[in-house]
Amino acid sequence: MAAKVLVVEDEPSIADLIGMMLASQGYDVVTRNNATDALLELAKGASFHAIITDYGLPEMDGRDFIETMRKRGLRVPTVLVTGRGDLTFDEVSAMGVAAVIIKPFLRKELLSAVDHALSIRA
Repeated sequence: MAAKVLVVEDEPSIADLIGMMLASQGYDVVTRNNATDALLELAKGASFHAIITDYGLPEMDGRDFIETMRKRGLRVPTVLVTGRGDLTFDEVSAMGVAAVIIKPFLRKELLSAVDHALSIRA
């Protein structure tokens, strides 16, 4: 069975790119364009092996999305994608993410981060 990955990204071109990269490796990909929709998907009982979320989401940023998931008892290994190069080690550690990818990223960086997240779940 293919690993199911939730991608939370508000920029359609980036969401499509991430989705294509993951699907080409056999992952089952579900995309939501904001944190609210992603949380609704999770609240419906959808199960994911990993989550990839953008940091700069509208309404609720990636940090708040991750924090809300944790408060709801959802422990899904998460990869944070960001254009911000100024996140500190302490900020990233406090979020509890499996990996951080800085935009622009290479395909191998994305796949490596997802593989790492999936290894945490195993």
